[in-house]
Amino acid sequence: MRSPNDRRPTEAGSAYIVALLVLVVLSVLGLSLALVSQSELQIGANELTTHRALYGAEAGVNLSIARVLTVHSDVANATVTAVEPMAFTMLESRFTYDSSGNPIPRTLGVGETRFGTRVTVSPFVPIHDGPCDGCQAALGDVNLRDLDHAVVANSQRLGWNGSDTPDQATIDAATRTGQKQLYLTIGLTPWWPPKWESIADDKQVQKILQQTMGEYSN
Repeated sequence: MRSPNDRRPTEAGSAYIVALLVLVVLSVLGLSLALVSQSELQIGANELTTHRALYGAEAGVNLSIARVLTVHSDVANATVTAVEPMAFTMLESRFTYDSSGNPIPRTLGVGETRFGTRVTVSPFVPIHDGPCDGCQAALGDVNLRDLDHAVVANSQRLGWNGSDTPDQATIDAATRTGQKQLYLTIGLTPWWPPKWESIADDKQVQKILQQTMGEYSN
C-alpha cells in the first residue's frame, strides 16, 4: 500500500499548469472587455461629433432661409447672383462647476485648443417654378410662383489654437474631426418668379447647379 507522499513523476506540477491556463484565459477576457469598452467610447464620441456637425448644417440652412425671406424677399433681388453664400464659425463653449454643481462658463486660455463648427451654405439656385395654388395670383404686375431652390450646406468640426474668432488662415490649418453635408431642395411659396432670362437654357442651369454642389460640398 502506497503512502500519500508516493506520487507519480507525471503528476508533479499539474496544478501549476492548470492555474497558469486559468490565468491566461482570465487575462484574455480582461483584455477583450477593455478593448470593447474603448471601442464603445470611441463610437460614442464619433456619434456626438457627427450629431454636432449635422445640427450645425441645419442651423446654417435655417439662417440662410431666414436671410432669403428678409433680405431677398423682393422681386429686384429674386435672382441667382443676388443670394450670396453664407459662412460662419460657431465656437464650442466650455464650462466649469461651482461647489453646488452648477455650470459656469469658462474663458479659455491663450494656449488652449478651441473647438467649433464651421458652416458654409451655398447660394439658393432656382431649379423649378410652377403655379402657386391657393395663394395670391399676382402682386402688382408680377405673377407669384411656387419656386424650388437647390442648396448645399457643409458643416465641419474644427479644432485650432488661437483666438475665439479665427481668421481664414487659421480655419484652413485647423484639424477636422468630423463633417456633415446636406443636399436640400427648398420650396418657397408664394415667391417671386426667378429671372430666367439671366440663365441661357437648361444646360446653363445644370452647370450652375454642378458648380454650386462642387464648390460647397468639399
